[in-house]
Amino acid sequence: MLARALSRHIHYGWVIVAASFCLTMTYSVFASFGVFLKPLTSEFRWSSTEISAAFSVAVLVISVSMILFGKLLDRYGAKVSVALGGTLMIAGLVLASQADSLLELYLFFGLIAPAGVGASYIPSIATVTKWFERRKGLALGIATNGYSIGMLTTPLILQYFITRFNWRTAFLLSAIIILVLVCIGAFLLEGSPEKLGLRPYGFSGADDRENNRVNLKPEMDVAAFKFSEVSRTLSFTLLLGIFIFQNAVYTMVLVHLVAFAVDAGILATLAAGTLGFLGVGGIIGKLTAGHLADKVGRVKTLVVFTSAQGVAMATLISQPSLLVFYVSAFFYGFASDGSWVQLPPICQEFYGPVSVGVTFGVIEGVGTALGGSFGAAFAGIIRDLAGSYLWVFGVASGLSSFAAALGLKLKPPKAVFSSSS
Repeated sequence: MLARALSRHIHYGWVIVAASFCLTMTYSVFASFGVFLKPLTSEFRWSSTEISAAFSVAVLVISVSMILFGKLLDRYGAKVSVALGGTLMIAGLVLASQADSLLELYLFFGLIAPAGVGASYIPSIATVTKWFERRKGLALGIATNGYSIGMLTTPLILQYFITRFNWRTAFLLSAIIILVLVCIGAFLLEGSPEKLGLRPYGFSGADDRENNRVNLKPEMDVAAFKFSEVSRTLSFTLLLGIFIFQNAVYTMVLVHLVAFAVDAGILATLAAGTLGFLGVGGIIGKLTAGHLADKVGRVKTLVVFTSAQGVAMATLISQPSLLVFYVSAFFYGFASDGSWVQLPPICQEFYGPVSVGVTFGVIEGVGTALGGSFGAAFAGIIRDLAGSYLWVFGVASGLSSFAAALGLKLKPPKAVFSSSS
């Protein structure tokens, strides 16, 4: 077996990290939808609102798919979930390349393709938490940076193919990219170390390839809640609230930051650079926060990095210049991604491995559906009413601070269930 062969040279948990890196990179294909806006408008004379609606539908479908794939993970395992999700993504994108009407675009890109996106995040990230006891934060920081690295490269690649060929070819290229990444991820991904007779990285102090094998299934010494029990805990409600507000702020920033910079008198080409700084900050933030959480604790790190998001937004409105925009965007990305990467291990450490997939999926899915769909639209309403983005990002700062305050109340559930070997 590949896992056993590789484990002679490296702990297989790090192979899981590499597999998850590939799978999280697939999400960057969908997040790059903006490059298709102009060519679709030019060819079909559809309005930006009509085309953007496809992405709005996709966000809602992705939210639901995260919950469903969380349940599939807990019941059928990682490989089945990833294979099914990959099939839906590839089929949807191939069909989207042949779309000739808005209805087809909504159906193929807005419904079929994003129905599989939950498999790119939930099974892969939840699986990483099962393979690590030590350096879990660092492992998750590396794994989730697949998306961040993808956002620095995928839009450029797709834009090149749109310019060199056409948007249909770019959609087909998207399907090919996902095919390659999903095949690598599904082939390497293994649900848990115990199924292979291996120990998690750092088990009983072991942090290298030696003594990774076990003859007996290790005792579970962490909480083992069912989701029906998880959903009744105060900690679950707090986590859900934190990530609803964080997703709201994230979409406010993602959709309106460039427009704010343009309103402040910055050239559009320079204003677009804020998203690049946001992406670079996210890459560094995930790695930094992951490592820090391994040292000082995940809840403390979550609170600090969530508070830092509010500080970044407050700094932005204090003196909106090009330098301040770039610095604020970098530190917002740093803090936002650094706080997000705490969610999977907190779910696993608070509630145990039994329902980690569905718990993570529900919090991320509902957070994206409610916060993500609410944030951008709410920001637009504030901008139209106030006539300025200063109020928008002032509200964003306040929402981040409120989310951090919820984190101060976050504690593990009191009830702990144990099972013997």
